[in-house]
Amino acid sequence: MRKITIVCLFLLGMISTASAELGVRVGIGAEIGEYDLSGSETTATETQQSQANDGNVYVPLGSVFIEKQLSFMPSFLNRLSVGYSFVPHDVKSATVGSNRSDRTASQDVTVSNKASVEIEDIHSLYATIDVTDWLYIKAGQMNMDVKTKEKLGTGSEYPDFSTEGSILGLGVHKTMDNGVFLRFEFEETEIDGAKVTSTVDTNNSVKLDDFDGTVYRISIGKSF
Repeated sequence: MRKITIVCLFLLGMISTASAELGVRVGIGAEIGEYDLSGSETTATETQQSQANDGNVYVPLGSVFIEKQLSFMPSFLNRLSVGYSFVPHDVKSATVGSNRSDRTASQDVTVSNKASVEIEDIHSLYATIDVTDWLYIKAGQMNMDVKTKEKLGTGSEYPDFSTEGSILGLGVHKTMDNGVFLRFEFEETEIDGAKVTSTVDTNNSVKLDDFDGTVYRISIGKSF
C-alpha cells in the first residue's frame, strides 16, 4: 500500500507541474461515514449455534483523489469526469466482546469472545457528471481488504478477506479564479458482505451481512 501511495503522489506531482491543459483535478478529502453492521458467528458442536451482533459504526477517513475531465467529448458528455481515490491509512474498528454458552461433550461452558477488524487498501473508481456549474452526480465502485483481529474462547481463527461495494452520491463544487476548488459530498454506499470459515475448525464460520452506509465528505483541491 505504501508503494502505491508513493507512486500515486509522484504522478500527481508530475501532472501538476508538467501541464496546465490536461483538465486534471487533484485534491484531498475528509469524511465521516455511518454504517449499519450485522454479523454472526456459527459453531457446530453437538448442535448448531449462532450469535449475531448489530449496530451503527461511525468511521472517520482521509482520502486523496485525482480526476480527469472529459471536456473533449461531444455534447453533454463533456460534462463527465472520471476519478480514482484512495485512503492512505488503515481503519481500525473498536473491539467488541461477548460471553456465550458453548456446549462440550459433557457440559455447558461460558466462553469469552473479543473481535475487531482492520480495513486497508480502500480505493474507489468513479465518474461524475455536472448537472450545473456547481452541482454534480457521482457513481462508482469501491474495494477494500479486511483483516480480522479476534480472540475467541471457541479457539476459532478466521482468515482475512476482500469485499467491494457501490457508490451513489450528490455533490456541490465551487472553483475559485486560481483553480482552487471546494466540495461537499453526500454519498450512499452498499458494501457486499462475506462468509469466512475458521482455519482451526471448519465447522465454525463468521458471516458479515451486506451493509449500507451514509458518507459526508468535504474536499479541497486544485484544477490544472
